[in-house]
Amino acid sequence: MTEQEVRMSDPPKPEQRTIYSASGWEIFGRNFLAGMAQALGHILIYLLFVAGVFAVAFRFLWPVVQPYVDIYKQSLESLQMIQSFTPGYVPTEEAGTEQNMEDVPSYEGTSQPSQPTMGLNPDQLRQAQELLQQMQQGGN
Repeated sequence: MTEQEVRMSDPPKPEQRTIYSASGWEIFGRNFLAGMAQALGHILIYLLFVAGVFAVAFRFLWPVVQPYVDIYKQSLESLQMIQSFTPGYVPTEEAGTEQNMEDVPSYEGTSQPSQPTMGLNPDQLRQAQELLQQMQQGGN
């Protein structure tokens, strides 16, 4: 084989590209993709870090905080029950809201309940008595 035959059988070598021979858009595209990949990697690492912190906090801090949260929830339930026994309190259909006092019918000009129960039904009276007994037992 001659030298000329060897040259023709070899595949042509790819053109050596330098930064000077690349177009501006090609450089921009490559750098943009590299930046996006780096940003997504940082976001993933950040989310893993936050998940780890929450897992550790939940595992070690929640047993310490849980009794206080339970007491807080019980107190709120008791306050809501007591508030439902107050005269003039009319719950609306939306949870957690009350009507204005102007919307509540007043007892002026009519006979008010003669009993000290302020017109509560027997179930509400029983619940109030049970709640009062629980509060008295808790205080002793």
